[in-house]
Amino acid sequence: MAGGEREREDLQAIDIGLMQVPDGLWERGKVGFKAIQYSALAIIPVVSEVGSGPEVVVDGKTGFVVRSEGDEWYRALEGLLENLER
Repeated sequence: MAGGEREREDLQAIDIGLMQVPDGLWERGKVGFKAIQYSALAIIPVVSEVGSGPEVVVDGKTGFVVRSEGDEWYRALEGLLENLER
């Protein structure tokens, strides 16, 4: 199995795609790309408010954009998990 096929298969096993990263130069380019991958597979993206993440994910509509400080990650994930169970 080719690498891309394996990655797609692995990703299809998840419901929520997390991309929590620090605000660094390298990470800024990764957030948006991973969010696009998640969305293409109908995986809800939850991304850091870093780089292209907020440009790709419409917060509350196509996924969630979360600041790193405080307990925003906890609240976003808790809300998603509660709704996935319904």
